[in-house]
Amino acid sequence: MRINNFNNKGMELSSLHHVYIFTWLITLILYSFHMIGYYALFEWSGALSRFLCATLLVMLISAFPIKKTNQLIKRIDFNTLFNQFTLTFITKKVNSLFWFWIFGNLFTVILQGGFPLLWLLLGIPKTYADYGIPTFNGFLNSLFYICGITYFLVSFKDRRIRNISRFAVLAIFPILTINRALFLVLALQCMGIFILTNKIKVKSLLKILTLILIFVIGFGIIGDMRMGENRYIIRALVSDEYSGVQENIPSGFIWTYLYATGTVENLNYNIENIEAIGYPYYTIQPLIPSVLRPLIFGVTDYEHSYSLRMSNPMFNTFSWLANYLRDFGPFLTIIIVFLYGCLFRKVQTRARKGNIKYVYLYPVFFMVGVLSIFTDYMISLPTIFEIIIICKIFNPRVVHLLESEAIFQGCKNEKHEVR
Repeated sequence: MRINNFNNKGMELSSLHHVYIFTWLITLILYSFHMIGYYALFEWSGALSRFLCATLLVMLISAFPIKKTNQLIKRIDFNTLFNQFTLTFITKKVNSLFWFWIFGNLFTVILQGGFPLLWLLLGIPKTYADYGIPTFNGFLNSLFYICGITYFLVSFKDRRIRNISRFAVLAIFPILTINRALFLVLALQCMGIFILTNKIKVKSLLKILTLILIFVIGFGIIGDMRMGENRYIIRALVSDEYSGVQENIPSGFIWTYLYATGTVENLNYNIENIEAIGYPYYTIQPLIPSVLRPLIFGVTDYEHSYSLRMSNPMFNTFSWLANYLRDFGPFLTIIIVFLYGCLFRKVQTRARKGNIKYVYLYPVFFMVGVLSIFTDYMISLPTIFEIIIICKIFNPRVVHLLESEAIFQGCKNEKHEVR
């Protein structure tokens, strides 16, 4: 078996804080272009700008350790950590999850008489929202993400057909279910594990940008499929100033712009009229299984099921800040962002040191940071399930075993180099 190496030369881009700040700054700049006709004018000196700048500032502050230390954090050689023993171990563990995910979805397909792409092709009046068994589907999605980052990682090191084919099955699944969220989360978690384990050269950066381009185009294709005959409505939302541009670009760019900047538009639409209710009402709702939410919180219509009002009912993205703003107000929301930043620092520090559990948790938090512009993926059942399963698989005994093997392999490599 030929083992390929991770790249240890190049730029270090694995700071979760920098990823978060960069994502939000780019989103704000894009929003300021006002490419969508119904968007409100954005003022850099306005209430929204002041609030968001405060959240970015505390996120930056949280990147610095509380205790002073003269020792720099040494980044482990991930080629040593992911040796043949470790790759075999994690593959065996995840294979059982993969087959559970396969049979779980087969059971769902049989129970529901198909899947969204088949329904679309046959003209059956059911959509992607009708697919899946509540709560159980969230658990299957968590297995989907864990299997995805594992086979992506293993395929990078060990390019056997079995590993690549299983990753291909996972990559195709979001198309079958016409589910952009699955596609997006898997892509970002794979990007996270790649950025953590590799220092980025210019050539690799170009590859990443190419993958992002492919993702944007794929995001648009799935979006158009979901809209069906109404897919041209999206292009009609573009302001007259950019009408010439939108006619010559793939729809994926418009979809991505809308979903990224639609969040800022909804925050801008609400920021000056938010009245905090003072307790975690909207914050805890995503943690309650969907079958129980109507019993606990009552049944509400579409527009009243979100913590803030929508500027346009077509786009229900509010960022991860919305529920905290509605429940606790701006000041406490800024404090919560700081605490999340401290958690980011812990995860990335231990991941860089080579703790296998935190190496697996890193792409989860990478995804949470990037998608914070859309929604709060941290407080969602699939993410919670994923974190619990990762902690269960990589318990302290397993972490110690794999770290010992990595140290042994490192010593062998050093002796070989000396000789």
